[in-house]
Amino acid sequence: HGSNTTIVEYYNLGTETIVINIHPLWVYRNHHQLQYESGYYDFYTSQEGNRITVYPHHNAEPAYWMFTKGEFYEDRTWYKNVFYKEEAARGFDATEDRYQIGYVQVLLEPGENVFFTFSTELDKMFESPEVLKSQE
Repeated sequence: HGSNTTIVEYYNLGTETIVINIHPLWVYRNHHQLQYESGYYDFYTSQEGNRITVYPHHNAEPAYWMFTKGEFYEDRTWYKNVFYKEEAARGFDATEDRYQIGYVQVLLEPGENVFFTFSTELDKMFESPEVLKSQE
């Protein structure tokens, strides 16, 4: 609450072990713009354990990504022409490109969960996702 932070939780409700691959797609823009593939965006990253800092371009303010379990695999690619149905219905431009820096592969036993925290605030990477979730 009160921060530019998103918490995503996956929970295995089943009776068997599952493997999930989480592929976040990144954009760096305000809510009035769209992003398209460009050499301007290089999405430089640095990783410390389960925390990844993402710099969309040189001198950009970073975004932060943290996961509570799993292994990160770099796999860079642009997802082109992502379509926004509601934007099209409103008469606005409705396609943009999103960037994937990689994915996290997680093994979840029955009853286990994993949290992903995304924020523009570094201090949120050191807080418990359970606590952040409870503050909402």
